[in-house]
Amino acid sequence: MARMIPETISNDAPPGEIAVFEALKSNPGTDSWIVLHSVSIARHRSQPEGEADFIVVIPHIGILVVEVKSHRSVSYDSSGYWRLGGDAPTTRSPMEQASGNMHSVRAFLNGRTDLLQFVPVWRAVWFTAIERAELVAIADRIDIRRDDLLGLEDLDAKQLPKALMRVLKNFATDHRAGLTYVDMFTPALATRVAEMLLPAVQVGEGTRILPASERQRSIEEATEQQAMIIRMLEEVPRVIIDGGAGTGKTHVATRVARRAANRDQRVLLTMFNIYLEEHLREVMRGSEVEVRRIHAEMMRIAEVEPPADADKDWWGETLPKAALARMGDGFEPPYDMLVIDEAQDLVPELTLDVLDRLVVGGLQHGLVWATGDFQRQGIHDRDV
Repeated sequence: MARMIPETISNDAPPGEIAVFEALKSNPGTDSWIVLHSVSIARHRSQPEGEADFIVVIPHIGILVVEVKSHRSVSYDSSGYWRLGGDAPTTRSPMEQASGNMHSVRAFLNGRTDLLQFVPVWRAVWFTAIERAELVAIADRIDIRRDDLLGLEDLDAKQLPKALMRVLKNFATDHRAGLTYVDMFTPALATRVAEMLLPAVQVGEGTRILPASERQRSIEEATEQQAMIIRMLEEVPRVIIDGGAGTGKTHVATRVARRAANRDQRVLLTMFNIYLEEHLREVMRGSEVEVRRIHAEMMRIAEVEPPADADKDWWGETLPKAALARMGDGFEPPYDMLVIDEAQDLVPELTLDVLDRLVVGGLQHGLVWATGDFQRQGIHDRDV
């Protein structure tokens, strides 16, 4: 059976990811395999940050980066859009998403050791609810290799190990990548790969001034620890993170939002300040996360624009009331998750009422992450 890192998966993960996790974890044919899942990629090649659903490290075979899709249907139309289940159309193909993650993983590893330059590192897309025979229609494209598509039947205990190894072996054969060197990819080296990707770290306070190289290494280790904490807390539906300026709250908020969107959840990343909104829009560029300050969201719902003489009363009472008037009976919450940065600024009662109606389940029962400096609240005049 494979060694899974982390050892458990969140109950609210997409059903396809849960199915793949359980299949890999319990399969006797995956002995000596190491499987990392829900891996945040901070240094992504094509976007500010990404997430690999699974990185499967197979000794003597190679490394497979797997993008899992739980959707029951997939299509590509004449206007150039992909449609996966009931998700909004997108021009980015599932294979493109998998490729971006794979190239990022490969670059990260090659930047840390020369031992892997001849080890196959490739990608696959796993449609866990669609049989491979049904995927033929999308496999007959110049930008997709049929060999790199996995389907429902590959979850079967007898099929699974062979299916994943087949993807890597076909890639290696076609590209002549690592065929004579895979014996060097020993279980010990596979373990080292896992440790390079997600090292065990301990970060403590210190007073001495560190050299630049050591400071950078400490930052990278702290970032990985944040990712580990996020994965642990994903079991908790409502989280409040309290910390002062410079403690990494906004970084956590963006990672949480991106991870949720990568699980096909509708996510709103919201805040009070217009300058923070502009910054986060840039940070989240290329993601599926909606980034919008709360006043802009209320104006979108109420379909109003601020008057030239808009004052505190208009922003704090008139606008929220106009939005709430549109959010009455029959209003369907547009988001599955709220991520609120600098939440200490969003405590007025009417604002909380709006937030409550934006998310499925409301603030009491929905998925809500909030970060803020609640010990040193700064509710004061700022541009909105």
